[in-house]
Amino acid sequence: MSVVCLAEDLRDGSRWAVKFLPPALRDDGWRAECLRREYRLARGFSHPSLVRLRDLVRQDDQDFLILEAVDGTGLREILEERRLSLSEAIETGKAVAGALHYIHESDRRNWLVHGDVKPENVLIRRGEGPIVAPRAVLIDFGTMTVAARTIGGAGWIRRVAWNLFGGKRLVGCSSLYVSPEQATGKDLDPRADVYSLGAVLYELFAGRPPFLTDAEEHAYVGRGAAVPERPRFLHRHLDRELLHKHVTLAPAPPSRWNPDLPPDLSRLVMRCLAKPPEERFPDMLSLLMELTQMKVDADGTFRNARRTTGRTSALHERPAVVLRVVSGPQQG
Repeated sequence: MSVVCLAEDLRDGSRWAVKFLPPALRDDGWRAECLRREYRLARGFSHPSLVRLRDLVRQDDQDFLILEAVDGTGLREILEERRLSLSEAIETGKAVAGALHYIHESDRRNWLVHGDVKPENVLIRRGEGPIVAPRAVLIDFGTMTVAARTIGGAGWIRRVAWNLFGGKRLVGCSSLYVSPEQATGKDLDPRADVYSLGAVLYELFAGRPPFLTDAEEHAYVGRGAAVPERPRFLHRHLDRELLHKHVTLAPAPPSRWNPDLPPDLSRLVMRCLAKPPEERFPDMLSLLMELTQMKVDADGTFRNARRTTGRTSALHERPAVVLRVVSGPQQG
């Protein structure tokens, strides 16, 4: 785990975040290399929904990553206080999808895969009123991986193999949002990020992740809808039970936990969470385009612009429908 502090540039008074390893981890070669890789791979990123990296400074045999200081709040912190409105959830999903599409396509020869999409890695810039897309910022590129573009698929330029079922440690994505191929040490491509973003969207729309441990599931279901306390879903880097569920089980549709969720959004999330990568959205741009069609009007009416304009999609084959969001996600 890295430490992040706020620092001021004495030359011009600008403020930046400084990321570094705590004393207990300074001799951890793998973690130190993650910090250096983060800078090498992401230093050229320029996107409104990606944190900007400025420099990597080495002093007293320690690396310090200088990056943009985002004035905002972590998405996880917000979710612990309240559930996002439907419009806010869609806007946040659009911002993260746009950032991931930029990452995936930033190298002409290779795909870059973020590999750790979770609410803890999304910041919401401070602002008035509801959350809109430009205010969501994706951070933390330390576990980002390079995948070679090949005919017929993506083959990895491999890093150290960490395999769940071999008893080794899983690198990167939280167990709550990990793709099946990550959990089993298989080859990855950008569709792994599609899955993880789908798991995050599931939580934004349903109020809970797609999978919990059996004990957590029992406690969550037993709470009942009338219990006011908001459960805390803390990320875990290795939970065998959760990883096994991502690999073997189909989650309940998010509409089970939020009956007011429009069917189009429920189907979109379930497509992201398909076990075989080829059954998901083929790339992040396709998911972003679908999310862009999802609108919530000022009066709370949900509509799918793709349907109302007469266009068709493999995701939407039923007659046009307009739903009014009467309840469900609340601001309070």
